[in-house]
Amino acid sequence: MKRLFLFFAICIIATQVNAQVAGKLTQIINTEQATYGQACYMSAVATGMAQDTDTYERCFDILKSEDIIRGNPSLKDPITAKNFAYMISKTWNINNSVFYRITNHPRYAFKQMKAAGVIPSNYYPNKILSGQEMLNIITLCLDKFDATERN
Repeated sequence: MKRLFLFFAICIIATQVNAQVAGKLTQIINTEQATYGQACYMSAVATGMAQDTDTYERCFDILKSEDIIRGNPSLKDPITAKNFAYMISKTWNINNSVFYRITNHPRYAFKQMKAAGVIPSNYYPNKILSGQEMLNIITLCLDKFDATERN
């Protein structure tokens, strides 16, 4: 009887955790202006730096400690295409351009991602991304770049 009760308890807990992760991803996709916290979550989870059950704050702290986030943004600040490109180029193993290597500026990471076909050609650097746009970029990164070998 105890085993049966324990089995059902574990099933209920596992279902709740899975529902939270799906809910978090749905919330990100439906966001019109993606935040740094959401971008950090998607990038850190996609590359295995964080678990999908981690919070936005935890993922933000992980990327901040790895010096992947440029400047001093807050968790709830909207993220631009160039800053998301910078985050991705630091997270994934991407062969960056010469100008990016010299200056380490997000604009050149953005240009490199555009040239690689990860960021659509009609985006401009200061465009604030939606959750759906961010998911599309992450999906293309998963297809094109190796997430296991970090810079």
